[in-house]
Amino acid sequence: MTIVQSDDLRDLSRRLSEARNQGKPYTLFLGSGCARAAGVPDWGEMAMRFFSEELATENSWVEDFMSFSELSEIRRDPIRGRAKLIDSFVRMLLSLPIPIRYSVLQRFYDKIPVPEFYLQLARMIKDGYFAHILTTSIDNLLENALAKVGVYRKDYDLISLASAESRIQSFPESADKRFLIIKLHGDLAEQKVVIAPYEIEDTLHLH
Repeated sequence: MTIVQSDDLRDLSRRLSEARNQGKPYTLFLGSGCARAAGVPDWGEMAMRFFSEELATENSWVEDFMSFSELSEIRRDPIRGRAKLIDSFVRMLLSLPIPIRYSVLQRFYDKIPVPEFYLQLARMIKDGYFAHILTTSIDNLLENALAKVGVYRKDYDLISLASAESRIQSFPESADKRFLIIKLHGDLAEQKVVIAPYEIEDTLHLH
């Protein structure tokens, strides 16, 4: 796979157009930067909000992972305490059944509107500039953006690596589909999300 790097937007636009016109469109990779730009909180922000809300209700089970005193100490020195905060949050998520894990994560995503740059990406995908989209995001902002520009779920293939029903090797791209989206960490819409390194490794072995 050739990775295109260019600080010149005109040069990048030319390369994308040439690749599309030659029938060899590029693969688009979307990482955490897109999610952050869209307003999705990072792991530290999620963890702080979750523990703050749960400890305020005197929810005893949460104290197995983070006590009120520990959280207060992290608030006083958030830079030093960030790693511990995230580690506690991830350990808590891994202790939960997957449907409950989904409900915890969903609260951070359900009210985020589709940003304009996602709509611009969706228009480029619609126009054939990308044949494959790989994303580490578990949200549905891209799918929602595609729907807003007139591209619906029936128009493309989607694989969630967290789903046992999806298999890349036995999932040939359909001739009538415009493109393929591969969600590397799972999909909130399917209520299946992988977050730990061992979960990701196990999932990759399945595909």
